[in-house]
Amino acid sequence: MAHPIGHIPWNKGLKTGLVPRSAFKKGHTPATKGKKNLKIADEKHWAWKGAKVKYRALHQWISHKQG
Repeated sequence: MAHPIGHIPWNKGLKTGLVPRSAFKKGHTPATKGKKNLKIADEKHWAWKGAKVKYRALHQWISHKQG
């Protein structure tokens, strides 16, 4: 959307409360990285199919768990 010449936005110079992308310091890792979310783990996950699992998905899960 083009602005008229000489138009000054209402929020020019104001702090809008948005955090810049570099707010998390480089080199730091979040405390939850690499940890499993137990609220949606395994059978509690929304996509869990139980006995209705397909052949390929079951074998992918087995190779993921056992290597």
